[in-house]
Amino acid sequence: MKRTDPTAIGDLISALIDSSEHLKKGFAENKALQEWKRVAGRIADETKDVYLRDGVLWVVCSSAAVRNEIMMRRSSLVTEINNRVGQKVVNMIRVRF
Repeated sequence: MKRTDPTAIGDLISALIDSSEHLKKGFAENKALQEWKRVAGRIADETKDVYLRDGVLWVVCSSAAVRNEIMMRRSSLVTEINNRVGQKVVNMIRVRF
């Protein structure tokens, strides 16, 4: 049995993720949902549910005032989330009550 130099577990995981487009997409979508809370700030506290499906970030909100604020800021929110993720994951934001 031939010995090899040790490899950091983080490097192995990164190589595994990079080798699979499906895994890359899943991790990017998960990161986009995490970034929603950071980017939206206090608005995120007023939302009931947030999920991502086919490039659409669906936000279920609790009031019309929150809905209006999201609608006014949606293009900047999409841009900021995608910038933080490092790729275009979110194409648009849709808001529901």
